[in-house]
Amino acid sequence: MIALIAAVLGFGGILETSAKIAETICFVFLALCAVSLLLSLFEEETNPLPVTTEDQDLRTMRAQGS
Repeated sequence: MIALIAAVLGFGGILETSAKIAETICFVFLALCAVSLLLSLFEEETNPLPVTTEDQDLRTMRAQGS
């Protein structure tokens, strides 16, 4: 946004600097996103909800075909 305003007003130095900063921030966030994605692929799957005995009974009955 700052780069666009600077371009309209004719401030070339501010335009280049703010565009370079925006590009750098974009690449940093893309790298962080890629790292987060890779880490989530290798993360062990956990069950966030506790399993009750009723849940276990239902799973047992379904597995037995009842």
